[in-house]
Amino acid sequence: MSNIVKELKADLTLRSLQDILKPAEIASLRRGPAPSPAEQKARQKLEVVLKVSQMLSDPKAADSLPEQIVAILPQIVPVERTVLVLVDETGELSARKAWVAPGIDAEAGVFSRQIVRHAMDNGVAVLSMDAADDSRFDAAGSIQAQHIRASMCAPLRGRQGMLGALVADNVSRTEMFGEDDLRLLAGFANQAAIALENAALARSIAQQAKQREAELTRLVDERTASLRDEKERAEAARAEADNLRLVAEAATREAEEASRSKSRFLANMSHELRTPMNAIIGYTDLLLEEAADEGNDSQVRDLRKIGGAAKHLLALINDILDISKIEAGKMTLTVDDFDLAIQIGQIQDTLRPLVAQKDNRLEVSAPDSLPMRADETRVRQVLYNLLSNACKFTEKGLIRLAVRHEPEPGGAGTVVVDVADSGIGMTPEQLGRLFQAFVQADDSTSRRFGGTGLGLAISRHFCRMMGGDVTATSDPGRGSVFTVRLPAVVTLPASTT
Repeated sequence: MSNIVKELKADLTLRSLQDILKPAEIASLRRGPAPSPAEQKARQKLEVVLKVSQMLSDPKAADSLPEQIVAILPQIVPVERTVLVLVDETGELSARKAWVAPGIDAEAGVFSRQIVRHAMDNGVAVLSMDAADDSRFDAAGSIQAQHIRASMCAPLRGRQGMLGALVADNVSRTEMFGEDDLRLLAGFANQAAIALENAALARSIAQQAKQREAELTRLVDERTASLRDEKERAEAARAEADNLRLVAEAATREAEEASRSKSRFLANMSHELRTPMNAIIGYTDLLLEEAADEGNDSQVRDLRKIGGAAKHLLALINDILDISKIEAGKMTLTVDDFDLAIQIGQIQDTLRPLVAQKDNRLEVSAPDSLPMRADETRVRQVLYNLLSNACKFTEKGLIRLAVRHEPEPGGAGTVVVDVADSGIGMTPEQLGRLFQAFVQADDSTSRRFGGTGLGLAISRHFCRMMGGDVTATSDPGRGSVFTVRLPAVVTLPASTT
């Protein structure tokens, strides 16, 4: 008998034996060679354990496990009908496989849901010597209808919960089962549950492996085709390489000449356009003073329109020249010491007519003194662009200018300027293209409010040249907030200053 014990699989633990055999039966396997009736019975039970162990360790039999389970059980308990009940994906109980003894007039696959639910809910094996007279169940229900006389049911307990139950019924007579049979069924059910879970895991792994293999095959095929196409394209590219190189060299020469021409054009335009426009603005101011002194209101109105148009045109020319210089890499900065608080006061005076034009209010929050070392002209241009934009897109609203200094350990700190308005605001899509040159929020904005869409692009370029940046947040219909962050002390390479 000790030789039989040694044949047990390594993964069948003593707990498995204890589930199926009594301690006395296990002890009998360790005694003398003369088999007693108890030892013979223990041998039979042990053979069942071996079959269960083989079933657990044989991945090829995973698909036939339900048939094996219902086929093995009648060999160890006196049963006339065996049903393997499993919980399906919807949580309902269904008969997966069934076995009916030859000569027994009983319908296969039927079971008492009351008994199964009782076993699963309580987590213990159930024995009913006479199911029809068992007070735990409703005999007038399915038990009587299915002609169940004696019944045993053991839950199939998995790692994550109940898998179902193993049912053993006798339909011919009562008191067919005993406590030994119930222990045997419970132990067998425990091993069956492990086998079912292992089989499900094996199927899942096999399916995943199959899918992975198919995916790898597809990727290899696609990559092979891609490499073939790339090779063909590379050969075609090599055939044209010489021609492309010649074309590229010619294009480089043309681009260099175009850049030199653009630089000469910018230098000429700076004088040819700005000088006449400044003259027009100056003479218009002189005529405006004379007309005002003479009390000629009609001429005053006309001259103000001329002056306003000329200043607007000069601003457009300056923006176009600035963006051209930036793109050509010709823009330089001049770093000086100045007080930003004084500059903000000057900007506030300059913007007062523009603020009043659309019945807006301007609120300024700034320290009395805020020393900076930066390009004063470019800082002024950035703030003026942001505030004039706020005035342009706000009507009968509020514009806030807030200036603060954020100190930094061991450094001069950062100057932060917030320009907020209660204007039309922007959508996230419009914000995404806000700082692109010659781009406004949309075509309707350009038609309604005018402008070239250069001011914000130029402002961001200037801020980044000084080591800072300008960002924006907005909410459609509620306004926008532009935030400028600049080092309090701008440091530029010697060639830039």
